[in-house]
Amino acid sequence: MNDFDKKLYHDLNLEIEMPKKFTNIIKESLKNDKIKKKVTHYSLAKIVSVACASLVLTAGIAYASSEIVKNIWREPEKVISNNNIITAEEKVGCMTKEEATAKANEIFKKFGYNNEKIETVSLEKKAYKIIDWNFETETGISLSFDAYGKDGFWFFNSNVLKKEIKNYKTTKKEAERTAKEICEKYGYDLSKYTNISIKPNLVEEKDAYIWYVDFKQEYNGTVNNYEEISVAFIPEINEIYYFTVDTCDYENNPIEIKKEEAVNVALGAEKNTKTGYEVKCLDAYLSIEKMNSDAYLRTTDYEKYIEQRNNLSSKEDIDYVVEKHIRKVWKIILLVGEPNTKLDHDITYSYYIDATTGEVIGGESMLCDIYTANDEDGKTYTFYKDCETGKILLKELYSIPDKK
Repeated sequence: MNDFDKKLYHDLNLEIEMPKKFTNIIKESLKNDKIKKKVTHYSLAKIVSVACASLVLTAGIAYASSEIVKNIWREPEKVISNNNIITAEEKVGCMTKEEATAKANEIFKKFGYNNEKIETVSLEKKAYKIIDWNFETETGISLSFDAYGKDGFWFFNSNVLKKEIKNYKTTKKEAERTAKEICEKYGYDLSKYTNISIKPNLVEEKDAYIWYVDFKQEYNGTVNNYEEISVAFIPEINEIYYFTVDTCDYENNPIEIKKEEAVNVALGAEKNTKTGYEVKCLDAYLSIEKMNSDAYLRTTDYEKYIEQRNNLSSKEDIDYVVEKHIRKVWKIILLVGEPNTKLDHDITYSYYIDATTGEVIGGESMLCDIYTANDEDGKTYTFYKDCETGKILLKELYSIPDKK
């Protein structure tokens, strides 16, 4: 956890929402717009290749129509990650401290903080070649952005929380209007950001004194969480609590793989973990995700994967360098283990199955809330709820575990 993240956890309480950007900041994020493949119809060879995709994850070819086309997935390069040490190779292409400081000052001035003096500057490595510049001013304003010059930034001003702000109120409708005005004031065109989420910091809107508004781009009903402008503000005085901008090169690849096919690929991939657990598919839906190496490590060296996941590894961790793509995928959520109070293994896992090629191009561990409760029929069930979306993924009739 960097100084920027620590500040968030220090400043926030149950009444103040953790910005989604920051809760997801540790997720590996890469971008690219190099390869776009359009497939117009199925062939027998294509169907066979999808059915076998979990067995040839790194084969390097897929079949579409009567042609052989290159897969989007490439055999990743294995690297040894020495914790947070930034290597000379990784520093190539990074902004210098002087360049980063100049950019930081421009952003501070953009938001009206012309006289801010920067107190601390740090270069932080989150993963291989995922590095951020972090800044904090003498007054406690924080700023973070990609060290390689990617557009976007995360501006955070906790000073507003120290003021008497609990008497400032507004309505949901007015909160949306104010958020749009704030974005336009700082030069952000929201015409392409059609998905809008508005939330107050308290359950009762009439009592809320901080409002969170997220503007995201959407493609045929699928929301792109990597093209987002988020603003949190105090109503009436309209002071910014945080303002974040995320951008990406989304490839908008076509859907050529059916959901059922994607589920079979994910189930096949999970067999490579050899846990012996009877895997179940809890949910499957279209999503836009960044290619990552998480599922690759999980399915090729499960023991090492769990070791690193639970922070039990040595100073040197295994990492894999993948190409930079943001793609449309089938997100397949699997139940992959029994609930365990030690949390030494995953209970639910999400595979990213490329919607065009049918390959596994990434994945992530899913936070799942498992609890027992009585349902409307009076019976007791075990519920599996996705912590991110709040969706009930599975409901099973509860049975008392056998005592051993």
